[in-house]
Amino acid sequence: VHRFCLGFVTALIGETARRPMVGLVMREFAVPTADFSILYDHAIKPMHLALANLVAASSGDGDPADQKVIMRAHALLGMCISFAIARVVLCRRLQWDDYTPARAQTIAEAVASIMLPALGLPHQSAEATDG
Repeated sequence: VHRFCLGFVTALIGETARRPMVGLVMREFAVPTADFSILYDHAIKPMHLALANLVAASSGDGDPADQKVIMRAHALLGMCISFAIARVVLCRRLQWDDYTPARAQTIAEAVASIMLPALGLPHQSAEATDG
């Protein structure tokens, strides 16, 4: 879960070259076009399923298809995504010019510090997961 969180958050916000893609995906979320099915089937659904499996396993619910598990997974994904779509808000709040790789890592750790306890798991630092 910690590695998922770090990987997903840094993938979303770690590279400025991905910002146009994030904007495109957010537009598809808000106003889906015919191409949404491609995005959903090849990117969103596999990630959603992977996180639902992690949520089910960590919570002991055991069924990643359970409605409550899917909603919890969705809420956790939303927390990650918010750092991409509301970048300007956080940057203004923290008086940053932009995200940097170090700031992306700090944000990912902050998200993990909420996500892991939300799933009943102990928080690990990045160093603890490297080995």
